[in-house]
Amino acid sequence: MTSKTPTDEAVLFGQRIQQVRLARGTTLTALAERLRTSKSFLSNVENGKIVPSLTTILRLARALDCEVEELMTAFNRKKLKALFPDG
Repeated sequence: MTSKTPTDEAVLFGQRIQQVRLARGTTLTALAERLRTSKSFLSNVENGKIVPSLTTILRLARALDCEVEELMTAFNRKKLKALFPDG
């Protein structure tokens, strides 16, 4: 997990995590408990302040009972072109 100033892609991904979590009626506290991590860590992920590692993304998908692809829908082709216009 890398801590840094929020980037557009980190914010988009965090928003998607929050959307999925809320759609499942899961609180930040409950998700943190499932992941055995802190509520503040997850809050930072959802706010784009922390970019989660691949392992954390896989654990998030499992804890949210969804496919990894569902979390990655934050990055459809149109959004990727906007984020990285030069390739």
